[in-house]
Amino acid sequence: MDGGIPIGRIRGIPVFLHPTWFVVFFLVTVTLSATLGREHADWPSVLRIGLAAGTAILFFASIFLHELGHSVLALRHRVGVRSITLFI
Repeated sequence: MDGGIPIGRIRGIPVFLHPTWFVVFFLVTVTLSATLGREHADWPSVLRIGLAAGTAILFFASIFLHELGHSVLALRHRVGVRSITLFI
């Protein structure tokens, strides 16, 4: 799948972010923030939202690294890789 918002190139592979990831980022952040609110009601809301957003970013980074690993291995075995699109 090609398309989306270009976020760069790694090892010559164009990387795109599909717009649906913003929806997922929002949902993950809101859900984690609500859970932290129930578990740690004494924490300020800015802290809960920040931790939830940071966790969502780390989650997305792990998925990106996973997909990048597939692409690097494909290149090593001389399989063409046109692009990486991070899609919902």
